Amino acid sequence: MVLNVDSSAAHDREQKSAIFFLALIFLPTIFFLLSYAGDNRRLDLHDYFQDHFKLSKTLYKLNTTLQVQLLKSKNIGKVHLGKDNWLFFINQVKVKENSWDDLWSIPTPTVAAFWSEYLEKSFSKPFGFNAKYLFVVVPNKETVYRERTHYNFKEFRFADQGNYGHIQRTVRSINPEASIDLIPTLIEHGQDLPTYHPADSHWNHWGAYWAHIEILKKVNQLLGSNIEPLPINSPRIEWNAQHDMFDIIKERGLTSIVPLAAIMNKNIHVDFVYDCCDEAIKSREDNYHVFENPQAQYVVWLIGDSYMNYLRKYIPTYFKKTVVITHSQITSEDIQNAYRETGPPDLIIEERSERGLSTKLSYSDYSPKN
Repeated sequence: MVLNVDSSAAHDREQKSAIFFLALIFLPTIFFLLSYAGDNRRLDLHDYFQDHFKLSKTLYKLNTTLQVQLLKSKNIGKVHLGKDNWLFFINQVKVKENSWDDLWSIPTPTVAAFWSEYLEKSFSKPFGFNAKYLFVVVPNKETVYRERTHYNFKEFRFADQGNYGHIQRTVRSINPEASIDLIPTLIEHGQDLPTYHPADSHWNHWGAYWAHIEILKKVNQLLGSNIEPLPINSPRIEWNAQHDMFDIIKERGLTSIVPLAAIMNKNIHVDFVYDCCDEAIKSREDNYHVFENPQAQYVVWLIGDSYMNYLRKYIPTYFKKTVVITHSQITSEDIQNAYRETGPPDLIIEERSERGLSTKLSYSDYSPKN
């Protein structure tokens, strides 16, 4: 019996040794096959993105060609499309093909004339309504900071000769009371914290917060109201806006900034929380929203560019009804719906970025039919 036990144990050891030996042989093969399969998956994914990139470039070139041909057919002048399909109206700068090193120049006479006419009509009767009108042009990042980004706009020392300076002068000549210059506050509050994203041309929530305070000052003048700006820690400011700003503060170790402390400790009576500002009426995709705050006054329409996506975190909290429309997607149906849902607006705020002085909006196309 002892011999049988020893024989069985020896057999078990032999089996384990054989299994171990086979594992040594086949495991590398298995790992190789798994790795190969993984490489194939990565390769397929890589090919997918390459194909997607090629398709995007094809569509981009097609879109570029069509837009340039359209604008040239309308005698807009020399036109060049920069990155992200932002239009460059070139007057004095020679543009090399496939080069993004061109700089902004003064808008061509055709474009300048369009904006003068557009603003005159808007200030007199915006979209056909007897409403106040505030035109807000957001300066390029390079106009505020002495640095270049991948958008390659006009350098800082030429800023006043470019789109921002031209529009500011045009607005002041038509309606000085409705002229608003955001550069000083963006520079002032950009000393300690950046007011623009470091890798993008857009402002961040810190910049948008201070910009909205300047806008409110002008709104108070136009409407004769006395709206107080919200402190940064107000529950009426969306948490993600606060989170964005506080992340910047924490990252740079600037928790003891005096201006910030003064704002956060400012005792402003808050009647309700941000949840009362719901999109209670309508929300269609991302380019049309209606916010409602029953405890406030005034109906405001906010029509704007991508910078408006930050302003909309603050502006709707101050007004009874706020329509937010992206101007690149605006249709006459949007204006009709807004009119039916809110009635005539007390104020229309139109935001445009310095980098996008296109003639997208045609005043006659979107005049409401009462």
